[in-house]
Amino acid sequence: MLSVYLGKMEEAVYYPPVYFDNRYEDEWIIDKRSIEIIRDVDKSDVVSAHLIESPVLGPISPKDLSGGVKTILLMLFDETGRIFNASACGDNCAKWILKIAESKNLTINLRHIMEFGDDEFEMKILNTGEIVHNMLEFVNVVGFGGKAYSVYIPRHKKVTFTGCEHVKIAVCDTPSEEDSEPQMLPPEHVTSSVLGVKPWERDTHFIIDGRSNAKNLCIGEAFITPGNWAGFPPHKHDEDRMPDEGILEEIYYFLFQPEQGFAVQCMYTKDREFDEAYRVKQDELVGFPKGYHTTVGAPGYNTYFLWLMAGEHQGFFRSNDPDHDWVSAVENMVKKNK
Repeated sequence: MLSVYLGKMEEAVYYPPVYFDNRYEDEWIIDKRSIEIIRDVDKSDVVSAHLIESPVLGPISPKDLSGGVKTILLMLFDETGRIFNASACGDNCAKWILKIAESKNLTINLRHIMEFGDDEFEMKILNTGEIVHNMLEFVNVVGFGGKAYSVYIPRHKKVTFTGCEHVKIAVCDTPSEEDSEPQMLPPEHVTSSVLGVKPWERDTHFIIDGRSNAKNLCIGEAFITPGNWAGFPPHKHDEDRMPDEGILEEIYYFLFQPEQGFAVQCMYTKDREFDEAYRVKQDELVGFPKGYHTTVGAPGYNTYFLWLMAGEHQGFFRSNDPDHDWVSAVENMVKKNK
């Protein structure tokens, strides 16, 4: 089974290629598994234990292999029990990490969110103890901390929060004319759903909705894997045409993993009087007073946004841009054939 520790890990070998150069054995290189790995990752052919033919560099020694291959071979053959920093590998090594973990218990250190592909897998996150089975679950757990706790506070009520460890709190409010009771909503209350299909797929958590005491708020979280879109086709909710569309103000709050990532937020009106795209960075807010909107995350970075919708009608009362609504039909076809 594969076990992963995310972040700085003192006992891990930070730069495995140097360790490899001083520890590898000839038998490692000519093993049939190594031959396959070297051909797949480095596009090179093993001639002997001391000679490898590279299409770019020509004849090379094992010490000239890529850092990714060296790290994978250490995971495969090293018997010292050391843990290696898998961030020395590119994403093209991910399938080999999963394959090695099928035949042995393998613990690795990661200092970024590696892309493990679309297939199911089994991975234990040592930071939390949770087991994940696909990229969406992986990003959800290690990227942004799992399902949220929330508290609904009606008007005319006061509460006090005491933090016992590091905590990040988002305060989302809207005018209300109704009185109700405060409500504590634990992570078990949060429902999740995968919306869209690749490349406009995201995992969505519904935190505050019609199941809560709130009547004018909808709050949730979206998790987007690298390079994917969210909220596509572009949609809007700025006209009172119930039950198809309602007037709902909306705000997004963005986080990225790693933190230097960014997303592009597109917004425009039907008449294109307003038509803008913004590069959104860590800890930034975007509001949608009117018009269509959609989001795309940068490749290599996981995108998170907390979304808040407020209005008289609680729910997803929105309309898609008719120029792009055909994508919804494609989405339905893809889901039906899965």
